[in-house]
Amino acid sequence: MKNKILVLGASGIGKTTYCQSYQPKQPNVHHVIASQHLNNIHKQDSHTPIQSQLVASINGHIARQTSGLFLIDGHLINRGVKVPVEVLKNLNLDMILFLKSNPEQILFNRNHDVSRIRSTETIDEIINSQNSELEYSKYVANNLSILFFELKNPTQLMFNKTIDTLSSQIVNKKKKKPLQP
Repeated sequence: MKNKILVLGASGIGKTTYCQSYQPKQPNVHHVIASQHLNNIHKQDSHTPIQSQLVASINGHIARQTSGLFLIDGHLINRGVKVPVEVLKNLNLDMILFLKSNPEQILFNRNHDVSRIRSTETIDEIINSQNSELEYSKYVANNLSILFFELKNPTQLMFNKTIDTLSSQIVNKKKKKPLQP
C-alpha cells in the first residue's frame, strides 16, 4: 500500500527539515522533494507543461517503490502560479498537511538557512504568501476529496506525532473503503 501526504507550508517553515528528520526513524517512509524533481525537469527540453512533468516525475519516483508512506514536500503556488487541481489529481494524494508558523519565525529560519538562496520577503509578504498557500491548500483538498490538516507552530516532535496519527488514519480509511469493481 502506498500512502501519500503532501506536506506544504511557506518557504522556510521547515518542511524539508521535518521530513528528513522523520524519515530515518520510520521504516518504509520516503521523502520526496518536489523542487529536486523540478530542477531535473528544467534541465530537459520539453513542450509538456512544467507542472504535468513534475507530477509525472514524482509519480515515477513513487512507482519505483513497492509500498510505504510518501511525504511529498512542496508548494502549490510558485511565484504566484497555482498548480492546477486537475494536475494534482494525478498524484492520487491521501492527504494534505499544511505547516503554519508565525512569519517572524519563518523569516528567522530563512535567514539562517545556508543550504540555499531564498528570495527576500518582508513579514507582510510572508503573511500573504502563507495565507494564499493555506487557502489554496484547503481548496485543493476539498476538490480532491482528501483529508486536510493544519499544524500550527510545529516542532519536530509535533510533526512526528502528527505524521504517525495521520498515516494511521489514512490506513484505516483505506481499509474501510469498499473495493471498486
